[in-house]
Amino acid sequence: MIAEPIWLTRPQASEYLANKLPFKTVKQWASFLANNRTSKEVYTLKFKQINGKILYSETTLKAFIRSMTHTH
Repeated sequence: MIAEPIWLTRPQASEYLANKLPFKTVKQWASFLANNRTSKEVYTLKFKQINGKILYSETTLKAFIRSMTHTH
C-alpha cells in the first residue's frame, strides 16, 4: 500500500527545511520558498495550489534536501 503524500504549507515547509538544513533560518527558507516559485534557481521546488494555499509535498522537500546535502 502506498501512503498518501504529506503536504506542507509554506510555513511548515520552511520549518521542515530549517530543521534539516540549518544553514538557513526558518525566515530565510520561507523567503527562499516564496521566491522559488518565480525564480530561475537551479532547483525549482514543485508545489500545488489548493484554495489559494501553496503546498509542498514532503517527498519534494526530501528530494531537495538530498540534492543540497549530497553535492560538494
